[in-house]
Amino acid sequence: MSAKEKGGFEDMAKADRARYEREMKTYIPPKGETKKFKDPNAPKRPPLAFFLSVLNIAQKSKNILAYPLVMLQRN
Repeated sequence: MSAKEKGGFEDMAKADRARYEREMKTYIPPKGETKKFKDPNAPKRPPLAFFLSVLNIAQKSKNILAYPLVMLQRN
């Protein structure tokens, strides 16, 4: 692209920049709600039924095995 062709686009960019700055002088941002912070003292949510059942199954299988699963993996 030659300098002459670029000149037209640069002029359009300068005009658009001036328009943007003119509009931003009168711009007032909307009053939005501030972010609600999490209360550190709030109670935790109850566990899901799926995780309760998985923990139950894991506990049963742990009681059935006479030795830890780590020993099974090493042999």
